[in-house]
This record gives sequence, C-alpha cells and structure tokens, in this order.
Amino acid sequence: MTVFLLAFIAMVSLGVGWFFAARSSKDMDPLASMFMFQLVGIPFFLLLLPWAPAGFNSGLWLPIFLVGVYETFVMLLLFYTMRIGDISVVFPITTGGYALVAFVLGWLFLHETTSLARILGMLLVILGIVLVSAKTTKEKIRQKTGLKKGALPAMLVAVGTGLYLFLVGLVARGSSWFVTALGIRIAISLTALMLLLVKRVSLKKLWQGVVWQWILPAAFLDVLGFSFYNMVVVQAEVSYATIMISAQSLITVLLGYFVLKEQVVRRQWAGIFLAIGGLVILQL
Repeated sequence: MTVFLLAFIAMVSLGVGWFFAARSSKDMDPLASMFMFQLVGIPFFLLLLPWAPAGFNSGLWLPIFLVGVYETFVMLLLFYTMRIGDISVVFPITTGGYALVAFVLGWLFLHETTSLARILGMLLVILGIVLVSAKTTKEKIRQKTGLKKGALPAMLVAVGTGLYLFLVGLVARGSSWFVTALGIRIAISLTALMLLLVKRVSLKKLWQGVVWQWILPAAFLDVLGFSFYNMVVVQAEVSYATIMISAQSLITVLLGYFVLKEQVVRRQWAGIFLAIGGLVILQL
C-alpha cells in the first residue's frame, strides 16, 4: 500500500472519527468522554494484529508511555474545547495549526526539506486559521472579544498536538507503528483513569452515562486512523504525514454543517479552503 493511500485512509478515518468524538463531548464530561474514547479503542487493536510488525525496541516503552501521558493533557484540553466551541471553528484551527507546528519542528530538528512553495503554504494556513477563528463585528460588540468561542484553547491544542505528532514520529521510527499506537493509547487511558480517581468520579456512573452511539465509532475510527498515521511516519517525513492527515478538518466541518446544522459563514468557508490549499502546497 502506498504512503499516499495510507495517509488518505488515516485522514478520512480521523475526520469522521473525530466528528463522533466531538459529538460525544457535548453529552459527557470532557475527562470522562476522553477516558472512554481511549479505553474502548484498545480492543480494536486486535483487528490490526495480523499486520503488526514482528519485532520492536523494548527500550522505547518508557518514551512511548511518557508521550502518552503528555498527550492526555493536550487531548483533555481538546475535549473541553470541542464541548464549548463549534466543530467548524475548533477543527480547522487545531488541524491547520498542528500541521504547521509539526512542519516547523521537522524542518528544525529532523532537517526535513523546505522550499518557497512550502513557505507559501504555511502563510495560507495561518491566514485560513485567522479567517476561521475571528469573529464578525456584531459578535465582537456583543461578546467584547475578537475570537470565536473555543478559538483560543484550540490554538493551544494545535501547538500541543503538533509537538505530540512530532514525538510520535520519533518513537514510531525507533519502535514500530503498532507498538507506538497501542502503547500511547494505553498510557492515555491509564493517565485519564488516575485523574478520574483523583476527582473521585464513580466509574459505575461513568460507564452508565456513556453515549455508546458516538463513542464506539469514534474509538474504532481513531484507532484505524492513528495506526495508519504511524505507518506513514515510519516511511515518510513527519511533516508530510501530519500535513496529509490535517485535511481531516474539512470532513469534520462538513459533517458538523450537514448533520449538526452548525452555522458556517462565507468568511469561514474561505478560511477553511485557504488552509486546505496551504496544506496541499506544503506537500509539494
């Protein structure tokens, strides 16, 4: 299977999967939603076991676990952001932003290739993010702030996720895509469980309150998409893989628009397509 096809499958799976995850975050507490989203996904790795590489570097278990612990807090902020903000605002900012961060980190530390076209692509992504996140004049007057609800935490998530995906690329190349994807999911589940116990949340009530119609497809598609992403970063540049999957935002926004009836104004559509165009240019 070609790298492009792997990246495309990852993009579509994550785009649809995170739509379901965003929907679950509206009905559940962010920490509870994230915990169940991660935990329920672990058994789905059995479906991918026949394609798992035979060997792996056991010395990377600790780095993989630490990356997972770090991502727990980034993802918790993402679930909170999805709860308070619209999909049409949150996902273009997070995906466009993390692609930009991962591209810069890959260029600085892994000496991945850059060009004038890629610089132009980065500028288009930034402009697209500004158009998506900025409020209209009426909104500014009414709410006394220049950013749409959820835009600021989405920017923080973008930076955190960009660093996370960069680190995933490093550990996946040293270990294997299967061990990295599974190990990180286990680490996130355990860390989220510890946070729930600290908060003295009743696990029985949590289990009873799960919105399974959203959590199950979200977990399955995330496992599929993230595993395919790990396959890509083992074979290709981190910046290429991250840029490809970040186009998932268009899928997620379209689902939010048609299924959840979220309002998307023309300026936001322009920002979304500018960001997507920038992402396409970045991989030239």
